[in-house]
Amino acid sequence: LNIDSNVLAGPAATVAGDCRPGAQQIAIYIFPNFGGQCVIRNTGVYSTVASLGLPNDTISAVRVGRGAQVRVCEHELLAGTCTNLTESAADLNAHPIGDNQISSFQVDTATVALNNRYFLPVVGQTAAVSGLLPNGDFEAGNALWSLSSTNGRSLIVTQGALGLTGNTTHSGAWASWLGGVVSETASLAQTLPVPVDRPYLAYWQWVDSNEAGCYYDVVTLWVNDSVVDAYGLCAALETNTWTRRAVDLSAYAGQTVALRIQLVADTSADSSLFLDDVAFESGP
Repeated sequence: LNIDSNVLAGPAATVAGDCRPGAQQIAIYIFPNFGGQCVIRNTGVYSTVASLGLPNDTISAVRVGRGAQVRVCEHELLAGTCTNLTESAADLNAHPIGDNQISSFQVDTATVALNNRYFLPVVGQTAAVSGLLPNGDFEAGNALWSLSSTNGRSLIVTQGALGLTGNTTHSGAWASWLGGVVSETASLAQTLPVPVDRPYLAYWQWVDSNEAGCYYDVVTLWVNDSVVDAYGLCAALETNTWTRRAVDLSAYAGQTVALRIQLVADTSADSSLFLDDVAFESGP
């Protein structure tokens, strides 16, 4: 019976956790040296304590699988002190995040370092690196978003409840629907950090409107108490499909901010703004 690793005043021995992450996966453990209770997580955002798979503030080690990297944070919604791990950490005490501090994390595909560089003609724009906001695809329903509607409307709805042609989302089974009635102010909001390497807030939208003038019904994007983007909704600007919109938030990179997307509709001729796949991205 090995109580103390058979060493005088040595560290208590722990049973090795039976978690072996595969490609683009990580495993988290409650004891150092990859011991004790553990779970495996795929790429994605785990922004709440409930999504971790282990109790809050109990994670002591992280094993990083091939082709994966993870950003671990001390508070929910990827807030507070965060540490980026590109390789396994047997004892988080050796990292800025510290032991038993993790309350959220995001698992991404690792960036591959290229030692040999080949310069080729550039054809078109390279795709931006995408990182959905917590529940940015709305697949968790109302979770993680602060929602407001003066008419008491449900702002995150299933594909079949969308009031647009074909009832189609941009992806998945859920999307957000702002507007759809007159005399409405509707908004969805989150407080979260703006990534330094992905400072553009991007989302997919579908505009549907019965307004003749493009200034009666207005969409605004707020950061804290400032409007950083605004545009009108009207029949002439209907998209008739999903289109991407991106806003540069480089001025707020590295800061935790209050984001709010808001639609204000006047007393006649309703407009609708459908939203899906809200993300921080590396470029416009």
